[in-house]
Amino acid sequence: MANTNPNDCEKVHVMRPVAAAIPISAEFGRYNPKYWNPFHKGTDFACPVETPVYAVMDGKVQITGFEQRLGNRVWIVSKHLDGRLLRHGYGHLMGCVVELNAEVKKGQLIGLSGATGRRIDGSNVPPHMHFQIELWPSRELLSPEFVGQPDGF
Repeated sequence: MANTNPNDCEKVHVMRPVAAAIPISAEFGRYNPKYWNPFHKGTDFACPVETPVYAVMDGKVQITGFEQRLGNRVWIVSKHLDGRLLRHGYGHLMGCVVELNAEVKKGQLIGLSGATGRRIDGSNVPPHMHFQIELWPSRELLSPEFVGQPDGF
């Protein structure tokens, strides 16, 4: 990851991964050493468990399954309009409904929110969904700006 200051991160417009009625509970770039080091690398949505989570772009599923920090997660690699590859991740899911290497479409259901994984202090996470986006393969973080929402909302 090349960037260590959230103010230096390029902004990228993406669709919301959850319904517009669901509030953001932790913004990208927020600093709280108890939970993030050096800063929050994504955006958290205050989703009740089992809230539908949707892909923000067309792409190919790169990773699914459990990891200690993000719990059940999905990572998707997509080609941006400008030709660069982006990777977007969805964490703390109750479960994933897509398989490894599957092609997904923008707005497609990819999982249900949950409360899996742990904070850096070892405590359990509350119910929510973590969204993160980065350039791929450099893993340079991008600051998401949400425009639009999943169909049907």
